[in-house]
Amino acid sequence: MNKTIYILTALIVGLVIGYVAHSPSPAGFAFYNSFGSATNATISVDTSSATEVLSANSGRLYALISNQDSTNPVYCVFGATSTAGANKGIKIEAGEYYEITPQNLYTGKVSCIATGGAVVVGIIEK
Repeated sequence: MNKTIYILTALIVGLVIGYVAHSPSPAGFAFYNSFGSATNATISVDTSSATEVLSANSGRLYALISNQDSTNPVYCVFGATSTAGANKGIKIEAGEYYEITPQNLYTGKVSCIATGGAVVVGIIEK
């Protein structure tokens, strides 16, 4: 009986170690989002119609959309540009940013529209 318990315990520990070794690393570890280069851009987004700020990219690993304005927010949507509008999607306040990481990875198109005046949006993508 004792030998059976040891064998079962060793089997369970082996399964847990195997699972952990093959699972993605938790956020916050430097190697998790490590990459040697990225694409950087600035895009002017106005109030009259949505502007595509990220094209669909099946190889995307990371992206950051930063609102570089000091006053006006932007609204960003995942998907068709025609769906963007004030109070739709993700609101990025002036001076703030939104990150697409492995934990919320989206590889489709992202479009934004400004409210209150034109806004420059900074983009980093890998």
